[in-house]
Amino acid sequence: MRIPRGFCLAAIPAREDPRDCLVSGLSASLEALPPGAIVGTSSLRREAQLHERYPALGVKALRGNLDTRLAKLDRGEFHALVLAAAGLKRLGLGARIRAMLEPEQSLPAPGQGALAIECREDRGDLRRWLAPLDDAAASACVRAERALSRALSGSCQLPLAAYAVPKAGGDSFAGSRGDARRQPR
Repeated sequence: MRIPRGFCLAAIPAREDPRDCLVSGLSASLEALPPGAIVGTSSLRREAQLHERYPALGVKALRGNLDTRLAKLDRGEFHALVLAAAGLKRLGLGARIRAMLEPEQSLPAPGQGALAIECREDRGDLRRWLAPLDDAAASACVRAERALSRALSGSCQLPLAAYAVPKAGGDSFAGSRGDARRQPR
């Protein structure tokens, strides 16, 4: 979440869907998976939320690129996977998604679904050229989520979640929620 000195985020284009999703050949929802079903994930954040919300399910670490992860599911090593929807959609694999998980079910990682263009801070010319690619609402939300993560010393070793949404009719954000273990109900 920390950008090296002398660099900046020049533009954050419109965000792809920030939600997590369920990929499974067995079930169309986490609730419908049988007790003991093995759910794969590569994220401590997802793992913590799955353990909290679905204690009857087994959660197992999942490694590898997206093709490797999907192949493990197809070989029967897992009953379901919880992945970022944006990755599947961007790679043309959206048809594999069985269910979208709303933030109340699985709060996304800070900046999930967003792309950012980074450049040197002293390149005003380049920043001006990139400015039209910036989406004000996505940028405000992602920057708020990143600020929360920085304030809480977020890293891959901390199951941290944050999700900001734009205010209706404005380019600012309505807020973000952080979750180091459990989302308030």
